Amino acid sequence: MELAKLQKMFLGVDLIEIKGSNFKQIKFNRNNRFYGFVMNVCYLIYESTFPSEEKGKYKFSDFTRDDNKMNQLFEAFIRNFYRIEQRKFNTVKKETIKWQFQHQDIESYQYLPQMETDISLENEEQKIIIDAKYYRETMTTNYDKERIKSSNLYQLFSYLLNQQDGSEKTKTATGILLYPTVEKDYDLDFQYNDHKIQIRTVNLDTNWRNISTRLKEIISA
Repeated sequence: MELAKLQKMFLGVDLIEIKGSNFKQIKFNRNNRFYGFVMNVCYLIYESTFPSEEKGKYKFSDFTRDDNKMNQLFEAFIRNFYRIEQRKFNTVKKETIKWQFQHQDIESYQYLPQMETDISLENEEQKIIIDAKYYRETMTTNYDKERIKSSNLYQLFSYLLNQQDGSEKTKTATGILLYPTVEKDYDLDFQYNDHKIQIRTVNLDTNWRNISTRLKEIISA
C-alpha cells in the first residue's frame, strides 16, 4: 500500500527495466549522498531476485546462504565502519599493492596477480592492513586441532612484505585477519620482524554498542 501511494508521486518519471549497469551510473554528492544506503539495499535486492515461473513475478534468493556475497558484505561493512566511526586514521581505503619482484621484461610482470587489500588504515605514523574474511567456520580443523587457514595467513603476509616502501610506518605495519565470531572469539598475536600479525573476531550477533566497541578496540593498539 505504501509503495502504491509513493508511486503516484512519481507519475512524471518513466519506468525502466532495471539492469546492473544502472546502479553504477548513479553519482552521489553532498546533496544526495544520504541515498547511498538505500541504493545499496536496492542493488542487493536486484542481485538476489530471479524470475519465477509466473509471468511478472520474482523470487528472492536468501543471500545469507551465498558465502561470496556475505564475504563482500562483511568486508564492505568493516571498511565503511572504520571510514565513518573512527578518527585515529585519516585514510581508510582499499589499497593496490605492487609485487616487489624483479622482472626481466614487461610481459612477465603482466602475469602477476593483482594484490588489493580489503582495508588499509593510515595516519602519519601508523599503518594497519585488515583482511576481512567471512566463513562459516573460523578455523580449519586437522586431527581435532584448530589451525588458522593457511591461505589467509599467506595472503596477509604477502601484503605486509610487498607494501613496504622504505617508510617507518610500512616497515612496522600491522596485519589483522578479521573474522565474524562463529562459535568462539579469538585474539591471537604473532610477530614477524617489526610487523605485528593479529587474528581477531567480532561478534555480529550482539547489540551495536558492543560491535562498535570491539571494532574500535581492534585498531586501538
